Amino acid sequence: INAEYMGHFLSVYFFSPPQPPLSMVKKIKNESGFREAIAAPRLVVIAWSADWCGPCKQIAPYTEELAKEFSTVDFFKVDIDEADDLAADMGISAVPTFGFYKDGAKVDEFKGANRDGLKNMVDQHK
Repeated sequence: INAEYMGHFLSVYFFSPPQPPLSMVKKIKNESGFREAIAAPRLVVIAWSADWCGPCKQIAPYTEELAKEFSTVDFFKVDIDEADDLAADMGISAVPTFGFYKDGAKVDEFKGANRDGLKNMVDQHK
């Protein structure tokens, strides 16, 4: 058996391919999921976004970082195209928009992809 074949054999049978990291930001797909998420007694941040939105794509990795940094805050995301009725009901007129909730009530809102502004608002309401 040559070394090249052995390396291939080992890579196929003993090493699993790398898995993508689990997202700390959970996805909401419908109104019941939204209502359940915002009912928490601690701060809940809802990131309203869309796949076609450049600023949304830009801020999404930072939202993941914030979810890791602020372990006492729950972070969720809602795609406005997948949950368009919910987005309309919530009055979402621009993306990205971040809604801040405690005990089912909205306590604040932040629009845009400004990292410092988002972090300051999370820090303020945590």
